[in-house]
Amino acid sequence: MQAFIDLSAWFCGIWGAILVRFEFQADAWPTTSTLIAFALAAIVQLGAGFAAGLYIGRWRFGSFEEVAAVSRAALVVTASLLALSTWAYEPRLLPTSVTVAAGVFALVAMGGTRYLWRYAIDRRLRPSADNATKVLVFGAGEAGIQLVTAMLRNPDGPFYPVALLDDEPAKRQLRVMGVPVVGGRDDLAAAANDFDAAHLVIAIPSSSGALIRTLSNAALEANLAVSVLPRVDDLIGTPGVSDIRPLDERDLLGRHEIATNIEQIAGYIHDKRVLVTGAGGSIGSELCRQLQRFGPSRLVMLDRDESALHAVQLSIEGR
Repeated sequence: MQAFIDLSAWFCGIWGAILVRFEFQADAWPTTSTLIAFALAAIVQLGAGFAAGLYIGRWRFGSFEEVAAVSRAALVVTASLLALSTWAYEPRLLPTSVTVAAGVFALVAMGGTRYLWRYAIDRRLRPSADNATKVLVFGAGEAGIQLVTAMLRNPDGPFYPVALLDDEPAKRQLRVMGVPVVGGRDDLAAAANDFDAAHLVIAIPSSSGALIRTLSNAALEANLAVSVLPRVDDLIGTPGVSDIRPLDERDLLGRHEIATNIEQIAGYIHDKRVLVTGAGGSIGSELCRQLQRFGPSRLVMLDRDESALHAVQLSIEGR
């Protein structure tokens, strides 16, 4: 299919360049020379296309890599036609201006066809706005762009992105697959109202606890549910819809929860005499309460604040 598209592009490109060059007089250049030029262009295009991986499934259809390969193949064909037309064939196959214009026309046709095809595929993959939850995505960086793209290429997905938010003014004109950046954190409530959104996804894996607290408070006032992307070191590969998770205390605090190895701690605390200094403070008192669970033979609490020590002892022993 792709080979047929490319050969058709060269056929139309050569004839189109001749018509433009000779003011739409179709008989102004010998038909035989034109057909020979097209035959040579077809042979070189197929050879260059296979060598570049265009017709063997090497590149994702409509991707930047494929467009680059198409451009290289078109350049090889144009250069070959120029060389053959100038030095290896008499009379000339095509005028130089026609050859160059044909290469440009063919490249535009090949790239344009791929773009329209890819656009149609992307439109078919979009989820229905009526059946999915409308979401605002905060963060128009790489993670946010990849997340919006993933949402809009999942026809059965639960989310439909309606707008992006980002505090960087330079991104205010950005659109990602048609989804616009409509403002920063201060515009969250207005965006939720304008786009009838019901959910906010914070797509900044490196965001601080302070930023998440600010956004979650604003989302609460706007009646939005809040989800986040995991932190950078918790992500595996490209951010996707499956990575979205509800907000929890780790996100609000801005640090990971520490997992305690209960068995290991009990092994060196049980039946041992334990001294805790600063036991009347907030950290020291909680440490004493946790240590008491492991059955030390004696727990000695030391602090210069007797009232605080008395409170800790009451909370542990009840007397």
